[in-house]
Amino acid sequence: MIISSWNVRGFNDPLKLPEALDFIKINNINVIGFVETRVKEKNFISYSKKYFSHYNSTSNHSSQYNGKIWCVWNPSTVDVTIEATAAQYVHCHIKHYASGATFSATFVYEFNDGNLRSDVERIGPNPPAIRDIQDFNECILNSGLNYLPSTGCEFTWTNKQGVHDRVWAKLDRVLVNLCWTTMFPNTSAVIKPPGISDHSPIVVTVFQDIKLPRRFSFLNCWSKHESYPAIVQQAWFSNVQGRPMFQLFTKLKGVKNSLSFLHKHHYTNLTDRIAAVKAQLLSCQYDLQHCPNSEDLINLEAELVNKFRTLKSAELIFLKQTAKIKHIELNDNSTKYFHARVKERKAQQIIGEIVDKNGCLQSGLQKVGKAFVDYYTGLLGTDLPVMHIDPQVIKQGSIIQQQDRAFLTAPVHNEEIRKIVFTMDHDKSPRPDGFSAGFFQSSWSVVELNLCNVVKSFFSSGKMAK
Repeated sequence: MIISSWNVRGFNDPLKLPEALDFIKINNINVIGFVETRVKEKNFISYSKKYFSHYNSTSNHSSQYNGKIWCVWNPSTVDVTIEATAAQYVHCHIKHYASGATFSATFVYEFNDGNLRSDVERIGPNPPAIRDIQDFNECILNSGLNYLPSTGCEFTWTNKQGVHDRVWAKLDRVLVNLCWTTMFPNTSAVIKPPGISDHSPIVVTVFQDIKLPRRFSFLNCWSKHESYPAIVQQAWFSNVQGRPMFQLFTKLKGVKNSLSFLHKHHYTNLTDRIAAVKAQLLSCQYDLQHCPNSEDLINLEAELVNKFRTLKSAELIFLKQTAKIKHIELNDNSTKYFHARVKERKAQQIIGEIVDKNGCLQSGLQKVGKAFVDYYTGLLGTDLPVMHIDPQVIKQGSIIQQQDRAFLTAPVHNEEIRKIVFTMDHDKSPRPDGFSAGFFQSSWSVVELNLCNVVKSFFSSGKMAK
């Protein structure tokens, strides 16, 4: 499913309508919103029949005399129902025949050329006012919208003036709400070059659900569970023979299996678990109103309150780690914000288009993935000529003093390793094996010996196992 929006700045230019039609065909657009068309209603009807005879179209002429917004769609692939029109927007309901997906989209005409999210979104004379940026960001936040990350062109508008008077700005963007990111997490936005227009078209592709294999990733909330220390110790103190790196790898593998079991039984579907415990708690408290001296109900209430607090705390830790946001207290609003940030971060992982090593544009997840693999396969598998070291340069260079050499080659101590481990952010993304700094920090008393042996073994031998 492919949706597009393009601020064309006037369709009376005889070159722009044919270019718009070519753009729809080349990019296989299902629905497109043309903004700031500046065409009278009678011309809209004439142009639609001439250029978009195989498409359905509508406009907001009923709300704006020169119809600043057109909505054009392919009736063989989608069904579009116009829900509302106004002078500055057209809101429609879209059903995609092939996938059966239904959703809403709104094409909005810009309210102000100064609507930027930060001062880096504009290059040129007359920098934007900070107050305008704050107002626009507050508007987006209060509307419950999130910016859909995009690839392609960085700026979406330019005045196309000379070098000294040229202005670049990011005025066009795609905003989605939490409902959208939940239903369509695999969405990408690509900003295309503007062509003869001064605004760039934006192409939004909604991919079908991509089911990737689940990857183990250490969650910091696991370390708060009462059985966590015993789980790590039991898996860690197994008898493993071999080099220090092999021992560490094998023990991490054992811990991974045990922690996956812990997650399955205590942390899956946290939101549903919290809702169920809260419902039980409220029911128990209602019963206490009728039997205020019931020891069983009092004990049950205390147990449920403790369980509810534990689960809510685990949810906050999980969301902070996943959304990479700190210093926000737990409440309903921040929980919604965290969920939105998690979805937004997942959306950032989708790359809809990329230029491959041959300079060709590749679209779609499979072709984009192949372009990445081909590029790095060629890069890492190529022998490049290098210059030989000139011995005269080495002789003429400075020589490290003896005391400095002794310092650089001195053995690494456990305390040095511990300090490095505990300076790492425990919410940072995990290593390729799924373990983050949070695991080693929370289990330091157990893993210290093996981890330090691995580090010291590397520095003494200079070798690292695959």
